[in-house]
Amino acid sequence: MSAPRRPGGGALGGVVLAGLGSLALSGGPNLAVAVVGAAAFLWPAPRLAPRMWLACHAGVLAGTALLALAGPPTVAFALLVTWLLAHRTWTGRTGDDVRVALLLATLLLLLGAVATETVLLGPLFVLFAGLLPVALLRAELHAGDEGAPRLLEGIVAVGAAVLTGVLFLVLPRLDGGYLGHGSGGARFPDDVTLGVEGLVSDDGAEVMRLRVTDAEGRPVPGPFHVRGRSLDRFDGARWTAAAPVERPVRDATWDRRAEVALQALGGDLLFGVPDLVRVEGIGARPEAGGAFVASSPVRSAEYRAFSRTVPLADVDTTDIAPWIALPEVDPRIRPLAWSIAQDEGDPVVVARALSEWLGATYTYVDTPPPPVGEPLAWFLFDAKAGHCEYFASALVVLLRERGIPARLATGFYSEEVGADGYVVVRRGNAHAWVEVRTDAGWATLDPTPASSLPSVDAGGLSARIDALLSAWYRDVVEYDMSAQFVAFSAVGRRVMFSGEGAGQSPIRAGLVGMLAVVGGMMAGLVVLRAVLARVGAPSRRGPRPDALARLCADARTAVRRRGWALPPELPPAAAAEWLHARVGADAAPFARLAALTYASRYGGSDPALVLAEARGCVRALRRIPRPDRSVAKVPSSLSSPG
Repeated sequence: MSAPRRPGGGALGGVVLAGLGSLALSGGPNLAVAVVGAAAFLWPAPRLAPRMWLACHAGVLAGTALLALAGPPTVAFALLVTWLLAHRTWTGRTGDDVRVALLLATLLLLLGAVATETVLLGPLFVLFAGLLPVALLRAELHAGDEGAPRLLEGIVAVGAAVLTGVLFLVLPRLDGGYLGHGSGGARFPDDVTLGVEGLVSDDGAEVMRLRVTDAEGRPVPGPFHVRGRSLDRFDGARWTAAAPVERPVRDATWDRRAEVALQALGGDLLFGVPDLVRVEGIGARPEAGGAFVASSPVRSAEYRAFSRTVPLADVDTTDIAPWIALPEVDPRIRPLAWSIAQDEGDPVVVARALSEWLGATYTYVDTPPPPVGEPLAWFLFDAKAGHCEYFASALVVLLRERGIPARLATGFYSEEVGADGYVVVRRGNAHAWVEVRTDAGWATLDPTPASSLPSVDAGGLSARIDALLSAWYRDVVEYDMSAQFVAFSAVGRRVMFSGEGAGQSPIRAGLVGMLAVVGGMMAGLVVLRAVLARVGAPSRRGPRPDALARLCADARTAVRRRGWALPPELPPAAAAEWLHARVGADAAPFARLAALTYASRYGGSDPALVLAEARGCVRALRRIPRPDRSVAKVPSSLSSPG
């Protein structure tokens, strides 16, 4: 004889495994907890006496308490929830047991999602979203038995997965949903800190394309430094932008124009080929560090960035205080700066000599070991190896020691040209270099060895994985209200405009798009509700026998858990009489349930009302009083059918 199926069926198992899988993705101790939990869930349910279960509960509680004191509390919480989930799925046979198990599985899913940010969470969330309502439906309607409405389950699963995605896209979200400003997320960093994870990566995700032409419209060949912002304040380890905002001159001469298609980066920072003088085609304003930022955060944008070519000549040495300031640095750095090109008085010659010396003397490595002590001195005198941030930082400090105004620039370096003729810029092209102040503007100077300038193998496996992770960060982790508005605007423009007028009113387009999306979602819900009502409506000939039969089984389980073990051979009416002889009027719900069962067999009752009243009877039986052991036993003649 096969074991009775749980009300949740296979859908319950899928939801549980999705929760445990999310926990496993966080790795470490949580992985061990998830593996043990999965093994316990898949293992046949042990048959233990109630006292043994209590002993097991006590042991698990003691173990989790010790683990919480000695290790991460989240691991202890995960272990406790996993144990409760296994126990509930082992012993549960009612709809309420399934609901509790689903709640515990949800807690595990959320715990795993908080502890990790891997892209693999996406499929688990889709699986969870599709199976959770199916498990709830089975718990409520017992659809896992023979003759279950499989079409209804399929509609619910697909509809729930789609609805989850739609709700994620349209429900209001808080701004500033970014996980910091480091390179691990989608936003470009606002500062650079030596000794921590920096700009360098192998991420092959594409962030922008640009086409550079001269004033006559002729293409300008690359490669290009594509600047975001420049950083001028150094505290010994961290670079930030603090100099006054440089107001762009509207009629400033320019000799290069970059048509930029920015995508997949987030934030409000705009990029262009240095030395940038103005931006058109998008609302922009200047900021400290020579940066241009959009008036509001953008997920993607197309604009024109105008710049001028500034040669390294005629270094400007007037009003240069912000760009020669230095904190207290290692005393060996100043003598080092003056030991190179010490007889030269021309700042341009000195700057080139310092840059070439760094590139020839030091080794480029993508992942240097953590610095010991002051990071810049560690790079110059101990490790003598580092990535672009170390090279650029060292050159700026050496230049300032010689009185030459300089700052650190951050952005991208790319020489990849796509099939459309545009320069392709990927996240792995992030780079740091140096800008020197001249009479004509800021001249670019790059001390990183030419053979080590950033390039990305976009077809490599590592780059593809990084691109997937970037998409996860961009579209899920960092999805915020600004991204919603951009998406709504895209929909609104299709609804409102056609031809040349498209995109002229982004606010209006966003509002129209929001109304269109939300209205469409509501219409879809109405249609889905109608379909579910039609497919899932009970037959006019009477309620499904399996539904009432399962409710009778739930009633027997409820009575047994209260301490009254109904003889399994008794039919419903005789079982009601057996229970009445022991608990009196409190057995009335069981008698009413027996009457409803007989009525459903012969028709004549409203199916919905019968099921509703039967569920009420089961709930009432869960509250009957427990047996008083001091009362004498009822004669055994009542234990068998008359």
